[in-house]
Amino acid sequence: MYEVTLPPEHLRLAITWDNVGTSLENMGEHTKSLRFHENAINIRRKARSSDHPDLAVSYNNIGKLYDMVGEREKAMSALDHALAIGERSLPPNHPHLTACRENREYVRKKM
Repeated sequence: MYEVTLPPEHLRLAITWDNVGTSLENMGEHTKSLRFHENAINIRRKARSSDHPDLAVSYNNIGKLYDMVGEREKAMSALDHALAIGERSLPPNHPHLTACRENREYVRKKM
């Protein structure tokens, strides 16, 4: 419904794509999930500033998914972006920064 009534780069669609991606991830459909999260981040890149915390969340989600499908280099790149954005836009003790660091370390150990 949102896809029919909203412009293609509306932030509400990014939220919807993230929700669909998360549902697919929970069902074990990691490759399909990745496509929806990538759609969401493409919208956010156009609609938000380059260091908006929403982008950090999207990069973190994508990094975790790349790890799940075995693409460690892409996972690290996405997680590095997430951490860099988070460090510029969030307080140092924010839980998202902790999650990004933990996700990076987890992937790094697998490389």
